[in-house]
Amino acid sequence: MLLAALLPALLAPAFAGTTLRNDTSTDDSFSPDNSQVAWLAYPECAISVLKADAADLPLEIDTVQFLLGSNTGDQDGENTLAEVGIQVTNGEGTPSLSTPFAWGPQEIAATVTSSAFNTVTLHDVDAGTDNVTMTDVALIVWVCAPDDTSGYVWPYSSANNTSGLFIHNDSPDEGNWLDLSTGVQTLASAGAHGSWVIRASSGGGDSDADTDSDSDSDADSDADTDTASGDISVYEITPASTDVGMPVNFVALGSGFVDGAEVTIGGLAASNVVVQDDGTVSGKTPSALTAGVHDLVVRNVDGSSATLSGAFTVTGGCGCTTSSGIPMAWLLPLGLGLVLLRRR
Repeated sequence: MLLAALLPALLAPAFAGTTLRNDTSTDDSFSPDNSQVAWLAYPECAISVLKADAADLPLEIDTVQFLLGSNTGDQDGENTLAEVGIQVTNGEGTPSLSTPFAWGPQEIAATVTSSAFNTVTLHDVDAGTDNVTMTDVALIVWVCAPDDTSGYVWPYSSANNTSGLFIHNDSPDEGNWLDLSTGVQTLASAGAHGSWVIRASSGGGDSDADTDSDSDSDADSDADTDTASGDISVYEITPASTDVGMPVNFVALGSGFVDGAEVTIGGLAASNVVVQDDGTVSGKTPSALTAGVHDLVVRNVDGSSATLSGAFTVTGGCGCTTSSGIPMAWLLPLGLGLVLLRRR
């Protein structure tokens, strides 16, 4: 069956600091011509072995990003979970669950979006986690489908599993693995060529520079921005929505941010707020947000502030489907509909 829907193109992400990645694209035009979506079911995992230059070590990894999208767009905005774990090794041999984890594994809130990365901020006081100091050459990032007993799976359409982690076809196969019920194998051996779009950064990440201004992203760059005083502005937050009681890690873009800035959403203070640079601030949304549309405010220590009206939406239900009646996990290339992998 052909998948006729197209995926909105993405622009290149610009990271502050060092970024580890396997996909080598520089313009990141994730289109049906050069990418595909892999839908995985619990307990399956995508594994990306990200290597650093020895001369750059040690690195303090503070951010992990992954592209969880939909090749039809129908699932954009759906909320789910992903289990993320990080190991630090010499990069030799096959990734294994028996290797100690330097971070996690931990279930984190994620949003299906075809136009922006999900960002995991490793330093989280509430969760008791911290940044990962990378003293060896390889950082192994596991991104796993959620346990369906939690009520969450990666959303899919009724006919085809059409949302999941992106694979960039034009990038090298090396360093990309799958953990299936039958064991760990290379991504290429499963019939999918390319690299997972999973990245890690030291020095902060700017996940939203990849958002196409012409796309239908939940983050509306046309929303009104009001600056109270000083040269401060805010024009975007990603993700731009979640469910009631489901706090998510976010990244907000603007200008004029300084260390110590506070972020409120709907009048409630965000937690784990970190000013990555003068145009990027990250944090976690308040868990007590009620259903509805909320303003985002970034306030500097000198009292200057900027408001993005109606920036963040909280819905009353996750809209997630369960996996009952869907006993197979499919790996589907965009535009081909070819079944590359089946798990019973």
